[in-house]
Amino acid sequence: MGENSAGCVGYANAPPVRTPCYGFTLTATTLPFRHQLPREAIGVAPHYRLRDDEDWLAQTLRLLQTDAGR
Repeated sequence: MGENSAGCVGYANAPPVRTPCYGFTLTATTLPFRHQLPREAIGVAPHYRLRDDEDWLAQTLRLLQTDAGR
């Protein structure tokens, strides 16, 4: 519920780096933000889009009550 996430995470060209801390592996994109692929700048769309002109908690409660009655 809500709105699209920011879509500011790049997934391309993310080589893994093994850390000395318990063998954890980290990955981070090496592409600058301006070079991200178009699909990476969209973000994740919610199943239920909430309106900005109404309290999100009220909308969420209404949606939960509606779904519970199905």
